[in-house]
Amino acid sequence: MTKNILYILLAAIVYLLGSRAYFYNQSQKLFASSGAFTNDYSVGKENDPLVTYLVLGDSTAVGTGAASVDQSYPYLVAAGLAEPGYKVHVINHAKSGARLHDLITNQLPFIDSVNPTLVTISIGANDATHFTSHAEYQQDLRTLRDVISKHPSTQFVVANAPDMGKTIAIPQPLRALIGYLAKQENDLLLQEIPDLHLADIYGQAKLTHLNEYASDRFHPSALGYQSWASVFLAAINKKP
Repeated sequence: MTKNILYILLAAIVYLLGSRAYFYNQSQKLFASSGAFTNDYSVGKENDPLVTYLVLGDSTAVGTGAASVDQSYPYLVAAGLAEPGYKVHVINHAKSGARLHDLITNQLPFIDSVNPTLVTISIGANDATHFTSHAEYQQDLRTLRDVISKHPSTQFVVANAPDMGKTIAIPQPLRALIGYLAKQENDLLLQEIPDLHLADIYGQAKLTHLNEYASDRFHPSALGYQSWASVFLAAINKKP
């Protein structure tokens, strides 16, 4: 009986390590694929009124997990905005692996040179997986709030962190811990920027089905990004 239990435990460990290695390899392939996506494009008719759309964030804003840029949520948001008669110029400065502090330091400065009509931000997942301290996250949120207040003519729509407690690639009990940290980040977001145009992907676009995840079981698939885009568009169109 003892030997049988030992064999079961060893088999479980081998399986767990193998699955983690598989998911990691899949992520590297997805990063390479999305890294080739264009980050400057237009959607809509040439002579329609112009909307300049700046995309900031992490790998989800890049579109990692989608097979092509037109499956990414920024493209889908741009297409939704173009539908009533706009030309949407998308400039994407998101970076895979970015945390909130990286966004503050390396991405937010593009606002002054781009002078966008709209900015969307998706960030926070990497802060949860890297255990960013609450004090640091809170301070960076205050910086983000100050930047938003200094650009009243630009609409900012910020997504909260996704529900990391449902991320298949993260093993339990680590998944539950990271999910808890993401929820705390979201509470801080609303505490520090209460009047925010919030894209509530945590509450309204949870990835609960296997086909909503890409092959690495960490990033959204094209179907997952469709859900995210719908939430962003609803937040953009919501009256202040």
